[in-house]
Order: sequence, then structure tokens, then C-alpha cells
Amino acid sequence: MYLIHSLFLILPLFDGARAAPKPLAQSPSPPTKPRNPNTPKAYVANGSRAEEIRTEFRWAWNRYKDAPGNKPLADAKQSVKWHDEVVASDGSIYDSRNGWGATPIDALSTAIIMGEKEIVKQILSFIPTIKFGKQMYERNTVSLFETTIRYLGGLLSAYDLIGPGGPKAELAQGMDTTILLTQAKNLADFLEYAFTYVTKPGMAPTGIPNNELRFPGNKTGDFGFQDGPDGIPLAQVGTLILEWTRLADLTGIKKYAALVDKAQSYLLRPSEEIHPGLIPSMLNITTGKLYGGEASWGANADSFYEYLIKMYVYDPKRYGLYKDRWILAADSSISHMSYTSKDANVTFLGHLVKDAKPEMQYNSQHLACFAGGNFILGGTILDRQDYIDFGLRLTDGCHKTYSSTATGIGPELFSFDPKPKLQSAVQKDMFSKAGFYVVDGYGYYNLRPEVVESIYYAYRATGDKTYQDWSWNAFQAIKKKCKVVEGYGYALLNDVTNDKSEIRKGGYQESFFFAETLKYLYMIHAEEADWQVSGPGPNKNQKFVFNTEAHPMKVYSERKNGSHQVF
Repeated sequence: MYLIHSLFLILPLFDGARAAPKPLAQSPSPPTKPRNPNTPKAYVANGSRAEEIRTEFRWAWNRYKDAPGNKPLADAKQSVKWHDEVVASDGSIYDSRNGWGATPIDALSTAIIMGEKEIVKQILSFIPTIKFGKQMYERNTVSLFETTIRYLGGLLSAYDLIGPGGPKAELAQGMDTTILLTQAKNLADFLEYAFTYVTKPGMAPTGIPNNELRFPGNKTGDFGFQDGPDGIPLAQVGTLILEWTRLADLTGIKKYAALVDKAQSYLLRPSEEIHPGLIPSMLNITTGKLYGGEASWGANADSFYEYLIKMYVYDPKRYGLYKDRWILAADSSISHMSYTSKDANVTFLGHLVKDAKPEMQYNSQHLACFAGGNFILGGTILDRQDYIDFGLRLTDGCHKTYSSTATGIGPELFSFDPKPKLQSAVQKDMFSKAGFYVVDGYGYYNLRPEVVESIYYAYRATGDKTYQDWSWNAFQAIKKKCKVVEGYGYALLNDVTNDKSEIRKGGYQESFFFAETLKYLYMIHAEEADWQVSGPGPNKNQKFVFNTEAHPMKVYSERKNGSHQVF
């Protein structure tokens, strides 16, 4: 999941009229009734679809790897051999994530799951060359949040998959996989100071991290922080616990978990709640007080709520409080943030803005569409069919943001205000038929995964092939509209409501397209495996849990003598 500025207090409307989109072929209807959670399911793999998605992964990787801006591994004179991203149209470099090679690290777990042995070998050869202690470019800070979910999560996931005892260890036969854990530890050691600095002279550190870091290589030549406000978004604090805890459990070094436990404590025992379990989206680094008066499952807060139930999946003995807090948040969200349109019969989660009292805003975003899958996961783990049912309704609503557009792809922001003031013919037509409309200026699609992520969880909970068809339709639409066939990958589409829309000039191929979007699209059609999410019922047995970047990590287990199961 990814942070964008909150844009929902005042949302612009379309000014001009556009021709209404051509009608789409009727999408498959959602199942009328979820499967009984006690009924064993038979998942049916679709090998031809899985192979086509795998082929696209391989094509996108090779175009990235061979882009003019990247250097071959043999060129030892270059300090950066593979860059974070490349521009899809011309293959020039784009380093948005510290210049350490975000795409290879994000792509690795997907390559492993797809059985791409040669790509796995290429990336494993690259990993020892990364110099995590050096910031490659002055223009960017090092985001603790983004670095944790992409780099730290990617390395730990790969170790769990191909390291000793991993389900795909054969892919790395003859190669040293300990470098994955070694580099993860190196990175965490460089990031550690984010938690322990003193915010003001004479004050003890609160343990709440500063997200915007500066590493050597910047103008000061030393470790430091980006000057700015004392606040940090909820998601940037609350989306570190899984990765740092997994590192602690694999290495036996408890301080990694202790650092994030301290930071998380301010969120588990909050200074303020808007409704039980729903907390403001900003945290003061100096005081530990929450503020902001806004609660949502979207930008700035999303993956905090996501990780509450996922930490319980990871280790129910240690993280029972996380489960309790997730239940509170889930119940409050259903009661105070959900809306079902009477005419279109679609359900969405809005967000709350607290003035004199909390009021719901009828707006949402692609980022928030992960929530359907999270409710389904929670219902599966807790044997709560009501959560599964609600998650399926959310998934249905987010799917309609795809099936209702001219391109078959969903927008960045949309509104379901029951009393909208609309001027655009496109908005009016969409609202009358689908119960929502695309917010003016935010009709683009940036290769995001959240809708297909929830569709994946819906399939795993029901076994209904309708969800496979939904994901396949999404894949075909993304391939048709976002692939730069004569270029170097996939890129952002300017307007999902216009079938003639083109990719954005200078658009680059996001690393999460490899880590998440293609992975979820593939897994829903792939054969059964240890990392696949288990469905509800007496035989559920989650062996892995996915971080917010879709990197699967082994759930915690203990040996009979109680020691960590690490190597």
C-alpha cells in the first residue's frame, strides 16, 4: 500500500462534458451466496492463464533489465548496476527508492513463486552489490516505510521461500541464500537510528520513528533527517511490525522487534479514538499523541489496519491484542464508514472526518480497495462469516470500479456521494448505472494491485471461478492499455474513462507492479502451494502471511523446546 496526500475534504468535479464511453460487455455477476465456511473447497487452477501472466512478468522483467539506463552486472565500474525503475517509453532510469534497485528486490518473491529460476539467479547475483549504507541521490530522502515494505520485506520473503527449508529452495541450489538475511540485517542496522533519535534537546526519545531519513551521499554526508513537521502518518508507523519482527525471529536479535513494538504501542493504546478501534491518521513524534480528526482505510492509514489481523496470523500467541484491535476497527467501520447505494446495490467504505462529531465522507480510492481482502482474511482466521460476507461486498464494489469504465480498469479516486452535483456526461452516466463516479483529475491508473488483491482473497474464501474471471478481465485490460509494446515495460494510464487514453509521457514501471499486481493475478490461477492463502473451515492452515507489498513470509513457529525456528 502507498501513501498519497489526503484529498477527500473538498473534491473537484468534472468541468467539461465528454462523450459517454462505449458500453462494456456484461461482466460476470458476483456469486449470490458465499460458500459455507465449513465446506471444503476445490480450487481449480487454470494453467493457460497462469502461464500467460507468467510470460508477461518475464517480458516486463527482461525489458527492465535490458533497458539502456541499466548496466550489466559485469560492469563493475558502476556503483548502481540496476536502478529502481525505468521509464517505459524510452528505457531511461528513474530512481524513486534510494537507487538501490527496488525493482529486482520487489520482483524476487514473484519470480520465486512463478518458478523463474534464471531470473532468481540474476537477482541473487545482484543482491551482494547493494550498498544500503549509502544514499545514491540527494534529491530524495530514504523513506523508512517504503524501504521496510519493499527492501526489507522482499529480502526476508525470499529467504523464507528459497532459504534453508523453504518451499522453493531448489531454485537457489548451489547459491548462497544467507546473503538475503545478511543484507536484510545490514539494512535494518542502517535504519535503526530512525527509532532512537532525540526529538528535542533534553528529551528522551519516544521510540516513534522519523520516516524521512538522510543517508551518507546526501549534502551533509552523514546520517540525518529531513526537516519538517513533527507528525507522521499512521501507516508509516503501523506498517513496520511484521518485517522487523520477522527479522528478529530469523536472526534471534530481539532488538529489531523491540524497536517496532515500542512505536506500535502508541497505536495499540491510543490517546484518542474517533470510534472504537478507529484512530486519527497522524501521530506526533514528540508527544506520542494522535491528531488529525480523520479516519479511513485509505491513504495515510491503510496498512496499519491491514497489519493488525496479519500479525495475529503471524503469531496468535504474541499478537492477540492486535486481533482485538482489528475487531474493534472492523466493527466500527461496518457501523460508521460503510455505505450501500440503494439503486446500484454496491458497498464501499468511505472515511470519517471529525469536527463536532464524526461525519462520513462518501469518497474512496484504489488504495482502499485492499480492505475487502482484509475483511475476508479476518473472517477466515476468526471463523466469522459476517466479516467474509462484508469483505465480499466490498470486493464486488471495487470490482465495479473496473467493469464500469471504458477501459475495464479502475481509477485512482472515486466518489459515491448519494447527492452529487455533476456536470460531466461521463460522470452522470457512470453514477446512474454503477452508483459511483470518477473524481475529476483522478481517473488515472498507476498499475496498482489493491482490487485484484481483494479478488484473490475472495476466490480463496469461496472457490468461485467468477473471481478468476474478474482477475483475468483485469489482466487483459491492463495488458491492452498499459503495456508499452515497443518500449521497456508497463506505465501509468492517463484516463480509465476514455478508451482512447494513452500512457503518461515519462511514466515509469512501478516496482510494486512486479511484487503485487502480477503476483496476485498469477496466484489466483496457479496451482496450490504453501504460500497460497487458506480458505475458511476446519482445515485452514496459513503457512505464510503477505506483507503489504505482497511479499509472503512464513508464519511464526516454535520448535518443541520453545526456541525459534530460524535456520
